[in-house]
Amino acid sequence: MDNNTTEDPEALARRAYATAVKLLGPRDHSRHELGQKLLKRDFPEALVDTILDELESLKYLDDERYAQRFAEQRAGQGHGPLSIRAKLNQRGVDQHLISSAIAAIDLAWSEIACEVLLKKFTAEQLHDKEDRMRARIARFLASRGFSTSDALTGLKEACRQCANER
Repeated sequence: MDNNTTEDPEALARRAYATAVKLLGPRDHSRHELGQKLLKRDFPEALVDTILDELESLKYLDDERYAQRFAEQRAGQGHGPLSIRAKLNQRGVDQHLISSAIAAIDLAWSEIACEVLLKKFTAEQLHDKEDRMRARIARFLASRGFSTSDALTGLKEACRQCANER
């Protein structure tokens, strides 16, 4: 699809801009993520950078907003801060924006860990003292991106809640 060499530079710029806006329609993207998608469509790197700068100046593209929304969404889906940090890092978001987005989430991570445990495991499984079940629970919380301390606190709270329901 390399029609870019024969295409008028203005027409190419309009097409690249339209493509970028179309990609932003369904959901926000990080600057890096949108840039990668445009480069895969064979737009020249210099043009992509210019378009990304323009979209940022118009606030159509905003890594801070993207990081905040992404972090809130993932936390709401039961993911911990380590997972959120890793996913945003993969999407090319700056570390300081990632840290502020995670810090802005006014939630106790151990409470989220407790909620996901109560959804995933039965009371019997949560109270099971076998190493195999404990390891399964630990792997589950680690895969969701919870720190060890948040996982332990969440597990204690989930067990307490299950005991109160009996």
